Amino acid sequence: MVNSFPLPSALIEDSEDFKRCSPTEKLYMFYILSELNLHQWQERKENYFKDDMSIAVTLNVKEDTIRRARRKFQKLGYIDVRPGFRNPATGQAVATTYLGSKWLDLVEKIKEANKEGPEDEGDKDPESGNNEKGRFSLIHRYTFYSMLDKMRKGRFDSYDIVTLVYIYYLRDKFKDKKEEVYKDEKYDFYITKKEFSDLTNMRASKLEECIINLYEKITFKDGSHYFEYEDLYHRWEFNNIIWLADPSDDDNNRSNYEAMKERLKAQIDKAKEDKQNEPGLKFISAYRWMYRQHMDKDIERYYGDVKQATELLEMFTAEQMQEMARWYITADRHELPASCQAKKTRTIRDFLNNVEVIFRELKDLAKSIK
Repeated sequence: MVNSFPLPSALIEDSEDFKRCSPTEKLYMFYILSELNLHQWQERKENYFKDDMSIAVTLNVKEDTIRRARRKFQKLGYIDVRPGFRNPATGQAVATTYLGSKWLDLVEKIKEANKEGPEDEGDKDPESGNNEKGRFSLIHRYTFYSMLDKMRKGRFDSYDIVTLVYIYYLRDKFKDKKEEVYKDEKYDFYITKKEFSDLTNMRASKLEECIINLYEKITFKDGSHYFEYEDLYHRWEFNNIIWLADPSDDDNNRSNYEAMKERLKAQIDKAKEDKQNEPGLKFISAYRWMYRQHMDKDIERYYGDVKQATELLEMFTAEQMQEMARWYITADRHELPASCQAKKTRTIRDFLNNVEVIFRELKDLAKSIK
């Protein structure tokens, strides 16, 4: 299925390092595997570039969290990555380059082995028919991305989405179960609470909370859910597990997918703009604090000054800006430069418009803060 991405059992079931990862780290790994798989399926010859900020916004976490996860999985050998850098000649930033993943390489080997047939029938899984030394489950990409969109809206968290991915993984694992074995059963698969807890490295009580969230927060028009389940004393039974209709086959979901991508792009653009303006935002926060301390009241809110403050911080250091702002707020009116004396209030806008004047005229101050 070209609209799904593979998760090999060697990663999900056999890797103790992966089991110990946090839900956010697992979500990062799932997302990277999906993106690399999609990139390869589209037969693109160029490398796959993705900056940490874009992934952070996609997964609704901080950029540092993504940076740590990337380094962790690179150290474990899970992904082959060339970190981003700034070209010294042009000054242009180059995003992180993802060159591949050992897990997708493994999936390709499993596919080839399945084409050739297992060398030893004794290695064959009697339920799935896959070679026990290597199998993988397919996770529907649009359903996964749709859940990430809901997470960005605050409806779910990383624990919920990881739980759903594991349910889909197990559904696919047992999809080929023999009819004569399961003909009297009313579920797609069952798993004991201890087994599910061991597999996900999540407490059974947390898993229960996530299962309830996933079931109760989403009800489709026909009354169905992502799955039906029964919570028994020692195990969960899951049945009627469904994907969302794929955008390639459903006009409504095609429109939803395009709208989702546009929302995400806007969120990423805003996050990058905020990061670029972060020095200006920090200065304005400091200015308002100094103003409140001296004037004993809050300054007016003016939204057009962030970019201007950021640009001035490329000319002056943060220490210089704060020292000049402190003087501007506390100085007697007659001490101010002529261009400032007519101002009754010491607003951020007036300060930013007169920074260069203040710096030139107050030579002694300028020398002391260089």
